Amino acid sequence: MEYLRDDLQDALKKSIVPGLSAAILASLTVLGREVWSPLVRYVVPAIDTEQLLWLCFLLLLTNMVTAYIALSQRKGKFKAAFGIYWDEQKQPRCPAESCRAPLKLMGSRALACSVCHYDHWIELRKDSGERITLEKAKELL
Repeated sequence: MEYLRDDLQDALKKSIVPGLSAAILASLTVLGREVWSPLVRYVVPAIDTEQLLWLCFLLLLTNMVTAYIALSQRKGKFKAAFGIYWDEQKQPRCPAESCRAPLKLMGSRALACSVCHYDHWIELRKDSGERITLEKAKELL
């Protein structure tokens, strides 16, 4: 049932997001045109050089912060399952909140994080508590 929900979410993202993006862009274009004309006519002549430099600096700073936030949210898309996290290529990742490093297979069922040494050994388990192998967990994802 969860797979159906994920498939539906993916389909909605692929069909709705481009349409919403186009509508928002068109609205911003119209709004920008309505705001830009009075801004250029009345506000820009009243700004001196020092104020303009400060405004440019603040605009640059705002853009840099926005870009940092957008990129930091984009890079870490992990799915939680079997007590650990998985990346988009179904590779196991460390369950520690601040780590998320790739896990290494130690033996047939145990995983270990070489970066933060989270709990030293990590065993994959189903919700029922049954131990499973890495290959089986990848099949069930």
